[in-house]
Amino acid sequence: MERVNVGLVGFGTVGSAFFQLMRSNGELFARKFGVAAQISAVAEKNEAKVTGPFPEVRVTGDYRELVADPEIPVLVELVGGTGVAARSSAAPWRPASM
Repeated sequence: MERVNVGLVGFGTVGSAFFQLMRSNGELFARKFGVAAQISAVAEKNEAKVTGPFPEVRVTGDYRELVADPEIPVLVELVGGTGVAARSSAAPWRPASM
């Protein structure tokens, strides 16, 4: 089965709920879609919000690290607003061949 690393931008109310859903329903997602998607890194300006309850998760304060990471082909932006949300959505993506 194909495995896909997902980067999550934002760990507020919606981002943390999405993270929990992906963790608890990963097997269901894989069975339904044929892809094992896992959140491999989180971008959150308050890194302690993630590292406190989930010390094993890779965390960065800068979403651009996730955009630049060739091991993360999927980025889920759950920050909201027009600042980081708009910039991360409009960030230049690397070619799929990288």
